[in-house]
Amino acid sequence: MLDVVAFIYIQNRKVLVVRSHDKDRFYFTGGKRQPGESDVQVIYREVKEEIDAEVDLFSLNHLDSFEAAAHGHGEGKSVKMVCYTGLIKGQIKISSEIKEYKWILSDEMAICAPATQIAINKLKERDLID
Repeated sequence: MLDVVAFIYIQNRKVLVVRSHDKDRFYFTGGKRQPGESDVQVIYREVKEEIDAEVDLFSLNHLDSFEAAAHGHGEGKSVKMVCYTGLIKGQIKISSEIKEYKWILSDEMAICAPATQIAINKLKERDLID
């Protein structure tokens, strides 16, 4: 099972998703935990690496954890994704890790990986996005 921490950034009732160069689906900003890293450390590092911004650590709020098939990792591989919402400081900039980013509504989630889709459904249920 992949251990992933995701940062969910919402603006104007849309959610930010990113796609790296080697992927065909979109994900939340975030990634695999390195040995010894806390959730907050993963989020801080990944947001800086992927969208060249800083997370407002005081704004972080645990949303939920989700398990799903790990997209692009072969049959039988799953992912546990711990999700936090929050705010960033600065503007979003594409880094060398990211090919593109989009702001999407819940009805556009078909472009996302399975775990991201599950989390987007939860955001919609909680009336955080349209």
